[in-house]
Amino acid sequence: MIGSRTKAYSLARHLPADWSLRWADTVTASSDADVLVVYDATGPTVAAVLRRHPAVAVLGVVSSDEPVDVMVAVLEAGAESCVREAAATVIVGYVLACHRRRVAA
Repeated sequence: MIGSRTKAYSLARHLPADWSLRWADTVTASSDADVLVVYDATGPTVAAVLRRHPAVAVLGVVSSDEPVDVMVAVLEAGAESCVREAAATVIVGYVLACHRRRVAA
């Protein structure tokens, strides 16, 4: 997860028991993740993540008051999904869906 450490702890509590969550404050952190959650996502941020980690699924999370143009930019940059900030259980649901799509492909 890239973004707030507090939000990372919140997400970790709702993940399946055999999953782990690693937090990073920058897109340049190394990762062998299946799914990366990017808080405060923007198109350029998602593009930078995917340049560094091209095989990972990216879930962009934007604030609840971001204009739809920001969400479109995140998706056009290559995020698999983009959601407005919500409860951790909702975000984890999207993470699990991203993972299932990757496994099924």
